[in-house]
Amino acid sequence: MYTGVVTEHGTVVSNESAGEGRRLTVGTGLETPPDPGDSVAVDGVSLTVSAVDCNRFAVALIPETVDRTTLGDRRAGDRVNLETDVLAKYAPRVRTAN
Repeated sequence: MYTGVVTEHGTVVSNESAGEGRRLTVGTGLETPPDPGDSVAVDGVSLTVSAVDCNRFAVALIPETVDRTTLGDRRAGDRVNLETDVLAKYAPRVRTAN
């Protein structure tokens, strides 16, 4: 679940062809980096993290996403808005508190 509030800015590291789609890699200073399988909104588009390495993560852009958003046009060095899934962020705290 997203609130629409940008929580961080990231920088595109690469945007490479990957099969019929693209692989977008974003550098970030997120306090809690995402894990593979987590959802992250990049410029308002909800995407699933496919890989994490140090302070960067990668997502797959399927052809539909490339066609309907501007993410396929992003280049290395471009800034992007990031938002993490609110439920994923706070649910573990609620579980351990109960």
